[in-house]
Amino acid sequence: SSDLDAVVMFNAILPKQHQLVFESLGEVDVKQNRSALCFILDELVMNASMHGVALREKASIYLSCELHSGEVILKVKNHGEAMSGVMGEGLKSVNTVVQESLGGRFDVQSESGLGVAAIVRFPAFI
Repeated sequence: SSDLDAVVMFNAILPKQHQLVFESLGEVDVKQNRSALCFILDELVMNASMHGVALREKASIYLSCELHSGEVILKVKNHGEAMSGVMGEGLKSVNTVVQESLGGRFDVQSESGLGVAAIVRFPAFI
């Protein structure tokens, strides 16, 4: 499946001590704006690896996708360090692409000791 292919690809490029875990919460098939979604996923997964769990000996990054009330909800979360409160250039770019290409919203939830969750919401039929 394409979901499995994406997980295998990310696990191949992540540092060997980091693992991407995909949690599908139902079937979501987005046919349009795939290039925007690929950019967003790449940026969020690599950001979680480089900044969120970079210093951990072994860590998992969780990717989930679900359809809820006409919206696709995509989450990338880790149990690493909390953010400093300032979005870097990569996350600012994600925010721009989410708004301009998907007509959606981007939010980052960060709490000390619990890690970071990057959440992308956009209309299911774009």
